[in-house]
Amino acid sequence: MKFGIDPATATVIKRYPHRAEDLVKSFSDRQVICKHWLAEELDKIIKRGIKKDRPKKRIYVAGCWYGNVLIPLITDMFPDCDIRMHDINEQVIKIVKNIYFPDLEQLKASVLDSQHFSYSDTLINTSCEHMKPLKCTSGTLMILQSNDYTHDKDGTAINDHINCVKDVDELIAQYKMREDEIFYKGEKDFVTYKRFMAIGLRK
Repeated sequence: MKFGIDPATATVIKRYPHRAEDLVKSFSDRQVICKHWLAEELDKIIKRGIKKDRPKKRIYVAGCWYGNVLIPLITDMFPDCDIRMHDINEQVIKIVKNIYFPDLEQLKASVLDSQHFSYSDTLINTSCEHMKPLKCTSGTLMILQSNDYTHDKDGTAINDHINCVKDVDELIAQYKMREDEIFYKGEKDFVTYKRFMAIGLRK
């Protein structure tokens, strides 16, 4: 069986071979499924006219990682919207800026701890399990994903999952969504853990 690899990813592996395993994880079936799930449900919300006014002009992606799956989906949906990517890993941000999206003028990526930033307009955080709930101004459109994946199959604790939730309602409560403006909530069962997603406005 032959496997294809895009030129940008080939360049990342050549320049940063120690990141190959991490990069492969970012392309895993579950990662891809969940990013498409986000894009599909957000697109349904926009098309139903629920939030035609959002995003107004800027989308923030907290804990962005490489953005290799999510960003193309978002730019297809919102070609005129600025995108701001935040991650604490300096090398990851270099890869984002110099290899994956060097010519995407609407995108700026920064080395930044999202827990020290106050978000507005539109926030995407698909890494909620990796950080405490983030600060958002009232009315911010929040697209959030988390999970209940606290231990691996062999019982080993997943130490970087510091803020897992037991269900989607706990995620909603953590981020203080308005009860009357929750546009979507759901889950996907991956057998060893469940992935949760909520889309709505901050109180």
